[in-house]
Amino acid sequence: MAFFCAFHFVQFRQSLEHYRVFKNILVFSLTHQKANSSDLTSKSGLYIFNLLNRNDYDFKDGIYYYKGFGPHFARRIFIFNKGNIFIFENEGAFSPKSVLQEFVQSINQLELTDKQAVKYSKVISDYLEQEIGNTYGAEIKKQ
Repeated sequence: MAFFCAFHFVQFRQSLEHYRVFKNILVFSLTHQKANSSDLTSKSGLYIFNLLNRNDYDFKDGIYYYKGFGPHFARRIFIFNKGNIFIFENEGAFSPKSVLQEFVQSINQLELTDKQAVKYSKVISDYLEQEIGNTYGAEIKKQ
């Protein structure tokens, strides 16, 4: 039990650190230069993909996901709109309702258009459906 708690504490701490590093790199990149998602991936140490089109590497207004390298890092999403960013604090695999609540906050905070809100809600729904049942190593505690 102690190993499990220590493992998940370290994993949680790494996740928070990745979040902080990612946010700093992303904000710097967006305010100082034109970036693409592969550049952001190499600078942040996180995989970053466009949720609307995984093969689109140009970084522009849209909805994206990021995750750490390795199987134990859950995907998190963020929305970039008109130079502003909203990074979701919750992960779809563990707190889908909280992701939806954060999405409503992002609509207001980023002043998304009706068209963007509808398009992104579809993508978030797909993301949450894909995340259902993913444990990212949490099942270790049952053993």
